[in-house]
Amino acid sequence: MDEGPSERSGARDRPADDLRADVRYFGSLLGTVLREQGGSTLLAAVEQARTRAIEERDAEGMALDGLLGLIGELDPELVPSVVRAFASYFHVINTLEQEHRLRSLRTRSLAAPDEPLRESIAEALARVPADVPAAETQALLADLCVTPTFTAHPTESRRRAVLELLARLGELVRLGDGRVLTREEQATREAGILEAITLLWQTEEVRPRRPTVLDEVQSVLSIAGPSLFAVTPALHAELGRAFTARYPNAHLKSARVLEVHSWVGGDRDGNPNVTPEVTRQTIARHRTLALTGYLRRVEHLAQILTVGSTRALITHELAVSLRRDADALPEIAAELERRATIEPYRQKLGFIAERLRRTQATAWDVPVAPPGIYANVEELVADLAVVRDSLRRSKAERLAGGGLADLLICARTFGFHFAALEIRQHSERHEQALGEMLAASGRVAAYSALNEAERMVLLGSLLIEGRPLPVTISRLSPASRETLETLGVVREIQERLGREACATYIVSMTHEPSDLLEVLVLAQQVGLYPPGANRAGLGLRLVPLFETVLELHRAAEIMGTLLADRNFRRNLSAWDDEQEIMLGYSDSSKDGGFVASSWQLYVAQTTLAELAHRLGIRFVIFQGRGGAIGRGGGPMQRAILAQPLGALGGRFKVTEQGEVVYARYANRDIARRHLEQMVGAVIRASLDPEAVAGQAPADPSWSDLMDRIAERGRSEYRGLVYDTPTLLQFFRESTPIDVLGQLTLASRPVSRGNRNSIDELRAIPWVFSWTQNRSNLPGWYGLGTALAEAAAEPGGEDRLREMYARWPFFRSLLDNAQISLGTATLEVTRLYASLVTDAAVRDEIMPRIEHEYELACRWVLAASGQTRLLERAPVLRSSIALRNPYVDPIHCVQVDLLRQWRADGSREDDPRLQTLLQTVNGIAAGLQTTG
Repeated sequence: MDEGPSERSGARDRPADDLRADVRYFGSLLGTVLREQGGSTLLAAVEQARTRAIEERDAEGMALDGLLGLIGELDPELVPSVVRAFASYFHVINTLEQEHRLRSLRTRSLAAPDEPLRESIAEALARVPADVPAAETQALLADLCVTPTFTAHPTESRRRAVLELLARLGELVRLGDGRVLTREEQATREAGILEAITLLWQTEEVRPRRPTVLDEVQSVLSIAGPSLFAVTPALHAELGRAFTARYPNAHLKSARVLEVHSWVGGDRDGNPNVTPEVTRQTIARHRTLALTGYLRRVEHLAQILTVGSTRALITHELAVSLRRDADALPEIAAELERRATIEPYRQKLGFIAERLRRTQATAWDVPVAPPGIYANVEELVADLAVVRDSLRRSKAERLAGGGLADLLICARTFGFHFAALEIRQHSERHEQALGEMLAASGRVAAYSALNEAERMVLLGSLLIEGRPLPVTISRLSPASRETLETLGVVREIQERLGREACATYIVSMTHEPSDLLEVLVLAQQVGLYPPGANRAGLGLRLVPLFETVLELHRAAEIMGTLLADRNFRRNLSAWDDEQEIMLGYSDSSKDGGFVASSWQLYVAQTTLAELAHRLGIRFVIFQGRGGAIGRGGGPMQRAILAQPLGALGGRFKVTEQGEVVYARYANRDIARRHLEQMVGAVIRASLDPEAVAGQAPADPSWSDLMDRIAERGRSEYRGLVYDTPTLLQFFRESTPIDVLGQLTLASRPVSRGNRNSIDELRAIPWVFSWTQNRSNLPGWYGLGTALAEAAAEPGGEDRLREMYARWPFFRSLLDNAQISLGTATLEVTRLYASLVTDAAVRDEIMPRIEHEYELACRWVLAASGQTRLLERAPVLRSSIALRNPYVDPIHCVQVDLLRQWRADGSREDDPRLQTLLQTVNGIAAGLQTTG
């Protein structure tokens, strides 16, 4: 396996020979391991499959019958190893490509050291016009905030053990980057690579059991924690340098830049495994991560800040602080006096380290805190600030601005909770709990029978009364008890760790204003409403989640009603009149199709921005994006710049889901680049006139046309997906959805209810399944018909081309569709369609998919002025073309085994199921996406 997709190289960044050499070298080492593990028979089978796949891809009228026949003739005992060989190859190549992308960035930076890197914070600030005063830019930056929000959505098909091996492999790649190794160093590196590949081969890729929620919590913290601790100060430093370069005579005041949030351990919508006790344990792990990070850095500073009292004076504040510490911790004081007699900074940092250790050893929910611990992060920040201020006044500004300043930034960013834990629950659960409580209290016998107006009157009166309902919680159903107990845990977290540790409560499937007021009534039961009723600072930040096309259309109407309600506004006042609103990309796309979803999300943000401006409040839009195009994925900076006018306002909050968490945060250099791109894009969207001008259509008629395009796309999509009865059979038989149900990706079930219903199926397995059969249908279906009809209008083709050239939203829509269309291979989809047992169903559905695909390709190319898909993205296009022959054999194995497994009853104890699960992972690795 000496050649492959890496021949695409970063052609614009450095010679292709560099990456190609690494591919050949690592490919040869993989071949060595394959020979050791499977002998020459395995190598021959892999090479034969690869060669046949290339031949069939190159043939006129591509067909995979020959490759499928070859796979069918393989020794069944050899098939799992063939799948593993191709999957291992992709793991290795993906790691190499990631490292070479970083090398390419470094090369570009070194080639033009005086020019800001493209899509960087420096470039964004350099675009600010000369007539924009420093104070105006400062005001924007002071309010700037990017909020990545981690979720455990089940799209990471690789085990944590595999991810750790790939991270180790990446370190070995970097070891040989830019330096000549001695013979001994090269031998050591090669031995390490062979060891990592051998472990990769012998490590089971498929999880032996479904992970628990706490497994998911630990996985996200382990992946993202180290990178974010390292990257956050670097982002602040880059922002400071860029501001100084743009305004040499101004000084940047403190800016927040980054907040980190997480749903993992708090998202209970459809996941019965997320219990109040799990949430309690989750916040404990968050706290441990934060305290461990601070302690490690304080101990390091205590080793290096060896400033002596004989060389520099200390401030009175530091002297007083040291005396206070000595009184509180006399045994530690004696030890520090012995070890650091004339080193006051080391002494102070020694006291800080001891207090952190004691805090770490004390449970977060202990009723009475023991002496000597930090009650909150503000106490830690105050201690660190005393050290910083003393250094500044003693001519040691550089020491104050190094690791100590970085630690202060981390403490202010992460608190004692690292990531703010968010709670999400389905609106029906609140209705159920409140209905039971009202019935038990004798207030209302059948709350669910009330219409919306009656509910609003009742809820308003309950909130005005301000008294909890006289209900014994033990009389409620288990589900309703869990809902109230969760709110109790939120209060407990806020009392111990501060309101910022856990305050956001997301109501999924928000249909009416009452869906949020119901939560306020429940919050009243545990003292979280009215704001500060029992203790200053407690409260609940209510966030509606609009997920379907209809609710997106009604978002401004629903929010207008809520903001006219005095109880809701009373709660909002505790949050400085800042209302967060979440928009769901995945479910809206599954509901109405890619085109209608994208447009309705744009319109919703526009109408919400207008409403916020009219009412004098601030909306923060929380974007629930997935990794795949059909779930709102795609290049992040392009997505930010395509937002409508007024939608950002210096804030950007977005979900980071599944495989995206590892891809963007496991490597701290990639994490920094990703976050820098987001921050830079938010700055550009706020201050760059060119970017701001593109946030609204240049011609008002374009919006009317997009209304028609979206409606026609929705009609075509729903006509196939929801209005064609045979589509469900086609989907179930032409995709591996039944295998995905056996894949232990996450603690959450793949369906909210009946798996035989598309309505009940979650968006992730829906998209995942269409990705596996290479149709990528959710990422483009309906677009072709919609564009064709728009083009048929008078002057239609010219108008589409103008919209693509001058409107970032429309360009982003078509470019994202290009990625879905360009990575699709309908010849492979036809192979999967052969699994459909009813030929009439196959002959009804497959031609419709093919026809819509051809229309979409034709009109995307016409509007964008290209002759072939991804013409302006040659690196991606080449990568897809060169990867395809390595994915095709895995597709053929999957199709062959699906046919056999289903014919024999789809038994869970069938050994072929394990290989099928491996094919899912292998295809995901080859395509670098799941759902």
